Amino acid sequence: MPTGYTYEIENGEINTGAEFLKLCTREFGIAADMRDESLSVSTPSYFEPDPRYYEAYQKAVKHRDEYRNITFNDMKKRLIQQYVKNREDAFAFLEKYPKEDEKYEKILKEIEAWNPPTSAHEKLKEFAIDQIKISMNTSAIRFYRDVLQKPLDISNEAVCTALQELVDQGEKDCKRTWDRWQASINDAKERTEWMQRLLESLEDNHELDQV
Repeated sequence: MPTGYTYEIENGEINTGAEFLKLCTREFGIAADMRDESLSVSTPSYFEPDPRYYEAYQKAVKHRDEYRNITFNDMKKRLIQQYVKNREDAFAFLEKYPKEDEKYEKILKEIEAWNPPTSAHEKLKEFAIDQIKISMNTSAIRFYRDVLQKPLDISNEAVCTALQELVDQGEKDCKRTWDRWQASINDAKERTEWMQRLLESLEDNHELDQV
């Protein structure tokens, strides 16, 4: 019975060893991103860096430059707006989560009261209880209650600290996205070199090209 790969030999799409080796590259890191592609799609011999990483870097640079130009008064306004939004979110979640937990608690009590018919069923009970407990919003409710207890701090020190933290985060994001972009460039280079060496070796082994 043919596999997904050898089916191409059976249906006549693959006729040489070289063609089959090229097809099999997608099972390795060199072309792993093509694993879900149709086998009729050829593996490229040249790889480009993923442009999404460069776009992310450009976006990070833009944000960093914006952060550098934020004034003291603008930062104060941002803190006030964020404070208001945080409170609105907290009120919304504190209305939603307790209602969800009531449903969880009802089912939890029923499962805790259930007597498993055999010891083999104990694991099922334990699993069900664990799933409910990790789904409950206990920690989230505590967090949002704390949010409502926090006073608005727009003192000069608080504003300056928030502004510096924003600038620092912008610098970190630039470095992180730049490093990812460079890694993508190096990855594309290594994959291309790997594929070129494969193609050269196939040219040197003419037996692989025989039908």
